[in-house]
Amino acid sequence: MASQCKKLTVLFSDIVEFTTMTERLESEELTSLLNQYLTEMSEIVLRYGGILDKFIGDAVVVHFGDAADGASAQESAISCVQMALAMRARMSKLRESWREQGLDASIDLRIGINTGFCTVGNFGSDQRMDFTIIGSEVNLAARMEASADAGGLLLAHETNALVKGAILTEPAGAVTVKGFVRPLETYSVLGTREAHALSDHSAAVTFVKDPSRMASLEKKRARNELKQAMQGLND
Repeated sequence: MASQCKKLTVLFSDIVEFTTMTERLESEELTSLLNQYLTEMSEIVLRYGGILDKFIGDAVVVHFGDAADGASAQESAISCVQMALAMRARMSKLRESWREQGLDASIDLRIGINTGFCTVGNFGSDQRMDFTIIGSEVNLAARMEASADAGGLLLAHETNALVKGAILTEPAGAVTVKGFVRPLETYSVLGTREAHALSDHSAAVTFVKDPSRMASLEKKRARNELKQAMQGLND
C-alpha cells in the first residue's frame, strides 16, 4: 500500500513509573497485570472507533482520522479525547482492583494528544512490514505524553482548538520539547462540557472519595471543586 499524508489525531499513553514497578513484581504478576491493562485499553479504543497503531511495552499508540467513516478532523479529535477520558476512568477502577490483590495501587496513566498531518503507510524491511504512522506530529504527541503529570491528559494547541466546543480544558503552560525549537502551548483536559454542565445543575454535592486512593491530579481537581463550592456557599 502506498503511503499517504493525512490529518490525524494521535494519542500516546503509558503507565507512570512502569519500569520501577517491573522491578517489584514477579514475571507472572507483571504479565497478568500488563495483559489485563492492555486488553482493557484495547476494548475502549475499539468502542470509540480509534485505530490501535501499536503497543510499545506498556505504552499504547492510537490514532483517529484514518477510518472509512468519513469523520471530520473535529469529530476525530473529540472522539479521541473522549476515549482518553474513558481510558483514564478505567485506569482508576483497575487501580482499585489491583489494590485488592495486594499490588501497587499508586500507578497511574499519563496521556498526550496532538493533531496534525502524518504519513500513513507500510514501513519496515523485506522480512517484516508494519502499517503505521510517522512524522513530526506523531513525535509531538509522544512529547505531550512525556510532559503530562501522573493522571494527566495533555493536549497540543491544534487539538485543543478542535475540541473546545465539547471538551473543557485549561491552559497548562508552554513546554519545550526535544525536536521542536519553539515552546509549545499545552492544555489540560478537565472533562466533557456536558458532564460539567450536569454537575453545575446539581442541587447537592456528596463527597465520597477516599483521598488515599486518589491520584495526584484527582486530588487537584477535587481541591479546586471544593474551593469553588465553598466560595459559592459563602456568597
